[in-house]
Amino acid sequence: MLLSDVIAAVESRNNPAAMRFEPSHYAGQIKFANLALVMRYGGGGFLTTATARMIAATSWGMFQIMGEYLYAQGYKKTLREFLADERAQLEQFEIFINQFRFTDVQFSVLTSAQKTFFASRYNGPGNVSVYVDMMNKAADHGF
Repeated sequence: MLLSDVIAAVESRNNPAAMRFEPSHYAGQIKFANLALVMRYGGGGFLTTATARMIAATSWGMFQIMGEYLYAQGYKKTLREFLADERAQLEQFEIFINQFRFTDVQFSVLTSAQKTFFASRYNGPGNVSVYVDMMNKAADHGF
């Protein structure tokens, strides 16, 4: 099972249309440049600032990539196109994890330290051990 398979199972149960609003991200600082990218591409140039902030603060697709990061890393199509394109979601996942020097590998080859490092970068520093447990269970049970 690939790392991408595990993360898709953990984050969305493999649902390419999944979305989850992240209130803590919304309340925090969204970079102005990233917000401008969301406004330009996320809705085809027809978003209000408030809608763009909601998109930026929401996790999208199978891998639950934050809207802010999706557009900051170069995605240039609408959110509707992203949710309908599993291949694009995988490509954006790979771009995202490459930022912290990870590639989509067989999950079974990762050491405990690598899993912990990945979890802290992908899901944030809180609850790392819980996220690692979720990854291990997904890999073991294939869900």
